[in-house]
Amino acid sequence: MSVVALSGDIAEDLPAQREKAEDHFRQELVNALGAKQGPALAVSTNTIIEDAAMRSRLMPADLKRKLTDQLMANFDKLPRSEAG
Repeated sequence: MSVVALSGDIAEDLPAQREKAEDHFRQELVNALGAKQGPALAVSTNTIIEDAAMRSRLMPADLKRKLTDQLMANFDKLPRSEAG
């Protein structure tokens, strides 16, 4: 999610606008987890966790627990490049 297209007319506070857009996309991804299964669920869950870790983003404790449980339950469904 580090590359997000922003409107060309946003000249001021570009980092804040990018962060807002990334937060929006991240929330959409979290909301879509319930409709995913198998490898799609594993990769999406891993993406959310990695993004939060790389950017030191705080997550609510219940979301963190849910994502951790989902990742553990679906770890074997991650592609080898995602699993380590």
